[in-house]
Amino acid sequence: MPKQVDHEQRRRHIAEAVLRITSRDGLEAVSLRDVAREAGVSMGSVQHYFKTKDDMLVFALERVVESARERIRARLEPLLPPTSLRELFRAIVVAGLPMDPESIEEARVIIAFDSRSHVNPRLAEINQRIYTEALESLTEQFEGLREMGGFPADRDPKLEAGTFLAVADGLRAAVVLGSLSKEDAARIAEYHVDTVFGPE
Repeated sequence: MPKQVDHEQRRRHIAEAVLRITSRDGLEAVSLRDVAREAGVSMGSVQHYFKTKDDMLVFALERVVESARERIRARLEPLLPPTSLRELFRAIVVAGLPMDPESIEEARVIIAFDSRSHVNPRLAEINQRIYTEALESLTEQFEGLREMGGFPADRDPKLEAGTFLAVADGLRAAVVLGSLSKEDAARIAEYHVDTVFGPE
């Protein structure tokens, strides 16, 4: 019988090569030829699964975002159920920081894609969708918390959600660029959460 080929696995294998090159050498170093070499496959194989370089980059970006979400969920799982809502939000913001080799590599790749988005409409569209989904989800959570008395009633849930995301993105970039240590970034993240929720 002919060997069964897992096409989705092949696409992921190629995407992982894209992500390794991006983390190591930057997004500008990604070419179909270099990706084929990194993945250990032929140029024809890469072109079979991705008709254009843009197709390949879009798939790789979606892959790294999903990988980051899975990693954050895994970090949070041992902390559930949380002792308090404050502790849950503190854990969420810290879990999103690049604290180990895997998450540092993810952060490098995400920052590289963010930088490329201003000249690539397809990447920009994905980044906008990801941000909008995160903003809407956090806004709903803050609205629920305000109704429960979980944080001050005079706080605007959407503004708090936007600030929350901005702090997380800024800390991620600062750690990757070496401006902040992982420990200092975690302390700032925890301080921000405490500021949002007010005195205990």
